[in-house]
Amino acid sequence: MGMALNLLYRGSFAAADKVFREVAVEAQPLGLIDQMSEALQGMSSVAFMRKDYRASIKVCTQSIIYQSRPLAKSRQLVNLGAALVGCGDHDAARKILIPLREETGEEISRQRILINLLEMAAKERDKRAFECYREELHGKLSLPELQVHYHLYLGKGYHGFWRPAAAMEERQIALAIATEHGLHQLRTFVLGEMGQPVCGERCHDN
Repeated sequence: MGMALNLLYRGSFAAADKVFREVAVEAQPLGLIDQMSEALQGMSSVAFMRKDYRASIKVCTQSIIYQSRPLAKSRQLVNLGAALVGCGDHDAARKILIPLREETGEEISRQRILINLLEMAAKERDKRAFECYREELHGKLSLPELQVHYHLYLGKGYHGFWRPAAAMEERQIALAIATEHGLHQLRTFVLGEMGQPVCGERCHDN
């Protein structure tokens, strides 16, 4: 599983998916249900990174069914909510994420939930909700990955609120964080959002 996650983070989606599928096939007849669930979640993550959100939702739902550990299941539900945001089903995403925000005892999961809620507010141009989530997350994110998403969605929100200078500033911050920490896939995504040429999406053999 570690090798597959490494491949995923490096952008080798096809290779990562192959390993996750092999683990799932091997785990099922042995009754290794949690390992099978984790492999399915890995497959869902590959689909998500490829922006195939409907496939991600389908496989993530299967992984949740097999998952027996409450904390792991909670994390998978956050991932399911994110995939629903990706495919534009905001109502379904909120039905999962808002109750989970109160129930989860893990701060990182709570922050991921808030970032998904921030993204929806930005897309919907809901200024009141956007400001609420922005303030709640401000200065509290320790993971570089989450910091990149935070500033990227701030940029998306400011763009929708007709504040182009603020939008560009936030996207530049997101790009700088992704570059500094070697988050190559996120850097590619940020560049795409900024409308700049991106070789990463074409160069990877996915």
